[in-house]
Amino acid sequence: MNRRPTPETDNNDYAYAFLEEYGYESSLQDAPVDWPDFASRLERERDDARERVKELTCENENLYRRLESVHEVYRLSSVCRELKAENKKLKQQQQ
Repeated sequence: MNRRPTPETDNNDYAYAFLEEYGYESSLQDAPVDWPDFASRLERERDDARERVKELTCENENLYRRLESVHEVYRLSSVCRELKAENKKLKQQQQ
């Protein structure tokens, strides 16, 4: 099992209060679910998902920048083709 720290779960007394309220009297062994482990697992999964979203956002921004540069190169090459065609036309007119 992954033992990365889970500060929110470790510092949260809500699970214990919830169990006491429903009659488990802080006896987590009698609880239907191992709440601390379950909460820790959910916290780790959430943190992993947040990290993955950050990574994907960075990748997306990098791809967007590359796409912008490709678009700019294409636009410039298009301008160059137009200028070459115009230059060729002017040379033909001069002859």
